[in-house]
Amino acid sequence: MISSLTDDIKDKLKHLLILNPVEHAYPIWHLEFKNQLCKWLIWLEDLTPQCYMLIYEGFKEPDVHLRSLTDYAGIEDKLKELFARLNYSKFVLHMRKAHFNNMSDVLTDMDIRGVYGVKVMECIEPRIADHEGVVELKPMNWSVLIDIMSEVLKARGVKYASPHLEAYNYLTSYKTFAIIREGKAIAMASIVASTPHVAVIGNVYTLKSFRGMGYGKAVTSKALSEALKISSKVVVWVREDNINAIKLYESLGFKHVIDDVWVNVGVIFNP
Repeated sequence: MISSLTDDIKDKLKHLLILNPVEHAYPIWHLEFKNQLCKWLIWLEDLTPQCYMLIYEGFKEPDVHLRSLTDYAGIEDKLKELFARLNYSKFVLHMRKAHFNNMSDVLTDMDIRGVYGVKVMECIEPRIADHEGVVELKPMNWSVLIDIMSEVLKARGVKYASPHLEAYNYLTSYKTFAIIREGKAIAMASIVASTPHVAVIGNVYTLKSFRGMGYGKAVTSKALSEALKISSKVVVWVREDNINAIKLYESLGFKHVIDDVWVNVGVIFNP
């Protein structure tokens, strides 16, 4: 049986999500803060959630999380049934690589513009590095992010967004740390989601002309230090071909724990 998120189901769903907070970090965050921009579809077996599809409509195109909660026999068929209820032609899909590899029959007619392997990494043994000189940015500091936001948007394939507006909106949404040189941020990292169960560090970026100098490690270390004050676990998502970033996270105590995919359907938005 497929259900929306009701009060009767919510507590059961939350209990199952926090059993594996690393994989379900974003859904836990959305559920914890009762995000009104989310739609949930949940497959129930004997009134117990087995898998879910979370549709977050807070971005230009929806972010879709399609995930299992148990090792229930036939779970991939249930994921397909949930996915068949998705009424969008443009979205970004996140799910386990193993499940995605068995969904080719339902993706055949979709406008897939990119499939990226993603490593989910958990900080198992935190090793906080020197982060002297890293500062936390506030929305009033949005102008220092313009250069770095311009590079980020270009790297992600976003063509029609204003870096000025993106910088301001970004700082109103995420706790962000940066190194400032001559009035501009040259490296940044953010806590993009956090609950007592798990925090997510994301949008780690260093201007191209300042790479290889340890700035990325410094801002990430600061974000990690702050995240550990909030949450019992800290995770990052990183493209499997981004070897330098993977090495950086490993140096801070992160370990690869899950293989995920990021799928662009009808959109170009690079992870």
